Amino acid sequence: MLESSSSCVESTYDYLDWLTMLPWGNFSDENFDIQKAEKILDNDHYGLSHVKERILEFIAVRRLKGTSKGLINLKKICNIFLRSKQMFHSTVPWNRQYANINNKCILFLWQLGKSSSDDPGSALLELLDPEQNADFRDLYLDVTIDLSKVLFVCTANVLDKIPTPLLDRMEVINISGYITDDKMHIARDHLLKTTCMECGIKPEQVVVRDAALRSLIENYCREPGVRNLQKHIEKIYRKIALKLVREGASAETPEVSVKNFIIDESNLADYVGKPVLYADKIYEQTPVGVVMGLSTKSTGGSTLYIETTSVEEGEGKGGLHITGQLGDVMKESAEIAHTVARRIMLEKEPKNLFFANSKLHLHIPEGATPKDGPSAGCTMITSFLSLAMKKPVRKDLAMTGEVTLTGRILPIGGVKEKTIAARRSQVKMMIFPEGNRRDFDELACNLKEGLDVHFVDEYEQIFELAFGYNMGSPPLNFRRSLTSFMWDLLSGCFQ
Repeated sequence: MLESSSSCVESTYDYLDWLTMLPWGNFSDENFDIQKAEKILDNDHYGLSHVKERILEFIAVRRLKGTSKGLINLKKICNIFLRSKQMFHSTVPWNRQYANINNKCILFLWQLGKSSSDDPGSALLELLDPEQNADFRDLYLDVTIDLSKVLFVCTANVLDKIPTPLLDRMEVINISGYITDDKMHIARDHLLKTTCMECGIKPEQVVVRDAALRSLIENYCREPGVRNLQKHIEKIYRKIALKLVREGASAETPEVSVKNFIIDESNLADYVGKPVLYADKIYEQTPVGVVMGLSTKSTGGSTLYIETTSVEEGEGKGGLHITGQLGDVMKESAEIAHTVARRIMLEKEPKNLFFANSKLHLHIPEGATPKDGPSAGCTMITSFLSLAMKKPVRKDLAMTGEVTLTGRILPIGGVKEKTIAARRSQVKMMIFPEGNRRDFDELACNLKEGLDVHFVDEYEQIFELAFGYNMGSPPLNFRRSLTSFMWDLLSGCFQ
């Protein structure tokens, strides 16, 4: 027995409270109606067809097995996969509590691998192992808890920071970002209506033109999700609400007549301020040594210009200087590209000593933004060769692909995001690695429309597309001069 004055009394009461709060053996009936689940998903979420299909497969398997292990209420499961929900959480001095553990529980782990203060890997390995989580022992409560009927949902921005053993126990469902057309639908069908109602404004009092909505998406809210778009829409409606109130409108005086508001592209800045994002295309005509690449970042895809110039020439002056806040992987990619470009020129024009006698400076604009990754390798080679041959590439061409030391082109990531960026910059021709053909084929038709896309596995193919002639053939200007010489020679023979 503990004395009432003991310092352990309060913590003991807390401990007993946690134990008695756990719903030992409490379960509920489950709903396996596929049609109802599909209706919920389509009503609440636009697009994401492959994610919806996976959720329906999850429910269908449980229905056929006749077991509710890991399953929860139908509407909850349909929402939890696709929408961030408010989670019940609390902390205790030593550990985190478990709340409402039964077959209706969702353990939602937000942005796994992001925190550096804790290392939950070992605990999660046991939690996610179906052979162990039926008798999971909590270190704080010091009792075994059956977590086999809990649905675990984890999110992560990147998979690289998740330990491999932990990742092996998960099924990964990739959710790509929304394109402009998707955001237009979501804004029309959900965000505008909801925000209008929450601000107490009648739908007929505000008209948002399509041009204004598209400008809002492309110049203010280019990130993959719609959270920022929702914030900007709320900002618009708050300003309108203020104007309405100043004109005498209120919930108590609905009979007061006030003017309607029309939001178009010309007055959008009056509500949300000046645009914060601009077109990625910074060259109308790419000069010699400049090539457009493609990249991905937190706001989605973007074009990435590779600029190369010669800073010093002289016998034995060959070298490479790199700027643009590049990471280690990208620096290595630049060195590989420089080597491959030198080899190509040596094979093509043995007497061309440009690389041996020229110190080059390679730069990637937006120097304040860190950049890394190998996908700009083929773009860097093209930039080097453009400078060496003094020949610009096509202005409407963009390319992406990792390159090996032997000139092979390897697959890259972010095909959808890079395609969106290319369309935004009026690119007509795109070059992707052959290994990404399937990724591109799976894109929506409206994304691929009007694009001349080429898939390559050797740099030789890129050379032909970028400069307009085959690597095995002499340059076009050389062929023209040779043709003129032969014509003059033959003409002289027959005079």
